Amino acid sequence: MDNEQEIAEVLEILKEYQSIPVVPFATFPVKKFLESKLKVLPWSYITDGYTYVVHVEPRNRHRNNKKLIFMAHTDHPGFVLKNNREGLAFGTVGVKRLQKKLQHQPVYLKVFSKEGQYIGRAQLLDISDNKIIKIKADFEIPINSVAQYDIEYYSVDKETISVYNADDGISVALLLNFLKHVKPSQYFDIYVVFNLYEEVHQIGSWHFFQENKINIVQEDIFINLECLKVENVPVPTNCKVSIPSANYEDGVILQLSNTGCLFGYKSNLPNKAALFVQKVARNNNSSLQTGVIKDSCDSRCITQFNLTPNIITLTIPNKFKHNDGYKHEIVPEVIYKKDIKNMQQLLENIAKASESDLKIDQKEAVNSVVYNLKKSDFVTNRALMQHKEQLNQRLESYYKRIVQRGYFYPETILQQIQKLIDSIRLHIMSLLQKFNLV
Repeated sequence: MDNEQEIAEVLEILKEYQSIPVVPFATFPVKKFLESKLKVLPWSYITDGYTYVVHVEPRNRHRNNKKLIFMAHTDHPGFVLKNNREGLAFGTVGVKRLQKKLQHQPVYLKVFSKEGQYIGRAQLLDISDNKIIKIKADFEIPINSVAQYDIEYYSVDKETISVYNADDGISVALLLNFLKHVKPSQYFDIYVVFNLYEEVHQIGSWHFFQENKINIVQEDIFINLECLKVENVPVPTNCKVSIPSANYEDGVILQLSNTGCLFGYKSNLPNKAALFVQKVARNNNSSLQTGVIKDSCDSRCITQFNLTPNIITLTIPNKFKHNDGYKHEIVPEVIYKKDIKNMQQLLENIAKASESDLKIDQKEAVNSVVYNLKKSDFVTNRALMQHKEQLNQRLESYYKRIVQRGYFYPETILQQIQKLIDSIRLHIMSLLQKFNLV
């Protein structure tokens, strides 16, 4: 199959994915979509409510292969509704920008049932600082329905794709298509992980890495797929390392950092994932930038558990991430077709890599940005990382029951009692952390 046909397949999946709501804590539509795609593949998969883990077993099961783990997240910021009057925003919707926008013009929402059926159009009236929303709808809205912005959801022109959810819908589409065509590797034990909960402080990947059910070890390679804004980390004036500046025009970004987090900073070992993927891209003439950029993604969580130092995020630049356009207009997210094509080729070539691709020239490594950045880490903010770690510990406890049932608001008296207990536990844990008692 030629590359153009595979690109068409990716876009077909992406278009279909735009037709379902992908709001955090409303995962029934996403689960149904994923299972419809995964059940026709030859690979086994498991799910625990947080993630779907697909295993492409190696050609030689008895060989001690390194694990090659790809991850993408399925959710996008949105709104969970209590009724036809109020609800709650989840993910980085931009509270201040919405408050300001609502002073001048209306914002309309598409409303879907808990199961993902479209049921009507509502108006967003207000959003508080703690993300409680007020809406107006002239129809009944069942509890745990969801809402997304009422904007164009899919369009294509010569160079770009405009969609409601490129972050991270394009990565979901790419990995589903990858699974259709990938062959068992002689050198890797390949896993593809779909994380259902990234937009809410990465609770899905936090749980996945905390449990470590696939036994990730130091030699394994983790590659997260994202679709983010490009904001470079400021480089100190006294920095002796030449740091490249990533941009929106020059292709897929090999991302080495989040805000306050150099991937793999807890380990003294080199980041072989970055050196390996750079080599694969170079050998196959793939466009690839290297970026020390901000934002937050699932690579932070595996870094904090220090399971392996071999961690990168491959990012498709997304100028209007989270539907935030120029002057904070609510717009579709826009990405380049060429970046989709390059990402697809890169994924295929990584999975087909040989042992020689894994061998890193020591002189080249010592002179690399990857190597020297770890030696003079100006990125990591350990106080911020500790704060995020404590937050994830609290959220792991608080959201566990909500994840298990698959919807946010309690629908029975028992669930209401459980929510009260979990809220008390969350408050106690927060106090214990504040006074360094846990």
